[in-house]
Amino acid sequence: MAASCELSIGTNRLTVTGDTVCIDNPQVWGETDLQAALELFAQVRAQQGRLYIISQAQTPAKLPNTARRLMGKWYATHSIDLLVIVGTGPATRALVEMLFGAMRLLSKRAPPAVCFCSELAEAVALVEAERARNQSVSSKRPPA
Repeated sequence: MAASCELSIGTNRLTVTGDTVCIDNPQVWGETDLQAALELFAQVRAQQGRLYIISQAQTPAKLPNTARRLMGKWYATHSIDLLVIVGTGPATRALVEMLFGAMRLLSKRAPPAVCFCSELAEAVALVEAERARNQSVSSKRPPA
């Protein structure tokens, strides 16, 4: 298992372990905080070749419109392999599904796969399964 690094961005606590960033109960993402998190995501993806995000969201994070636009711009040139959201209710799940549906319609790129879980252990298992699947697929590709 890779070593973990814990850090805070604004009021948000993040743990980076290899190719996975775990956000513990995200709260308010101001533009500056979100920019720092997006830079961290890009760095993890560049170093590890993949990016998995686990968001432990007991309550929905507040995302001002400027932050949403910033995320949209970032996503135009970056990607997430899997987003797992832990601990949300049906209303939040429906909202996320609607937002990702809009992304599919308005963007040339497909949004990341998103899964919902009740427990952190389930989220970690989903990331491990996706990582194994991705490694299996990449190992079957012929060399360039």
